[in-house]
Amino acid sequence: MTVPIDLRHSLTIDRSLPLGVGVQVRGQIEYGVTTGEIARGAKLPSVRDLAQALRISPATVSEVYKELRDKGLLESYQGRGTFVSGSLPATLQSEGAVTFRKAVDALFATAERLGYTRAAVAEAVALRAGQPGGSGAELHILFVGVYAEASEAYAASIRGSLRRGDVIQATTFERFQRSEPPEWTSDAYLTIANRERQLRAVLPEGAPVIGLTFIPSQETRTRLAALPPDSRIAAVSNVPDFLPTLQNNVRRYAPHVTDVKAVLNNQPGFDRSITSSTVVVYGTGSGEVLSRLPPEVTALEFRFEPEARSIETRLLPRLEGLRLKGST
Repeated sequence: MTVPIDLRHSLTIDRSLPLGVGVQVRGQIEYGVTTGEIARGAKLPSVRDLAQALRISPATVSEVYKELRDKGLLESYQGRGTFVSGSLPATLQSEGAVTFRKAVDALFATAERLGYTRAAVAEAVALRAGQPGGSGAELHILFVGVYAEASEAYAASIRGSLRRGDVIQATTFERFQRSEPPEWTSDAYLTIANRERQLRAVLPEGAPVIGLTFIPSQETRTRLAALPPDSRIAAVSNVPDFLPTLQNNVRRYAPHVTDVKAVLNNQPGFDRSITSSTVVVYGTGSGEVLSRLPPEVTALEFRFEPEARSIETRLLPRLEGLRLKGST
């Protein structure tokens, strides 16, 4: 039995923000799915229950769920409820997981014929996993993101988990859609979890797309935790959907700071808000705020990084399936 995830206490509505409540709810759910805080396959509260808990209109919640279904993040079933999209598309299961399972089965069958126990096989695999290189095809991988600098950083952080000989590059959706094949033809395409459907839409049918979850980077968490308690923080974003989430994350990682306000870039009173702060925490893509800050104001970019668990459980097994397929 699936236990509904309790979003009623994790979502917040800030009516002082220059954003509709629907935008705030949608952004926080999308962020939760992207970071893995809301697990794949989790059941969401009913429209009525979430509306009552947040004291907003059921029509607003219903529209949020619809928009997230359209993005491919949620799935609804008559009589069962609404769930976070949890299963890999059939093409990925057939091309990757099934091939990988067959290879594992063949390994055990060979070991049994040679007189090795399963424990001996597991020990040998663990020893081999710690060594560089290995059998199978080398892969060309492309990370497609929103912002160029951040996408390059994400690709760089993933590179250390790949095999020697694999190549990973980065680009943005804007550049990718302007390019002509085969400029970005790759063996596998990576993106942020909530952009998976967007990437599939611009690739040939069946192209291997892997959506990864992201978490606030270690550097970001450390710098927020080190801020003085009397800081006056302005959390700045260009993206309305992300603004409440940014504010909540700043409060989460700097709980000792009480003065945290959310500011939408270039809204009325924007310059006054940032110059009256001692710290400006800005979302990726909002770096133009730096040119408008007085020298005494500390600037901190709120950066993300691929979650290690997502790399280990989603990316690497999928790549091994592609590798085995490419070597046959």
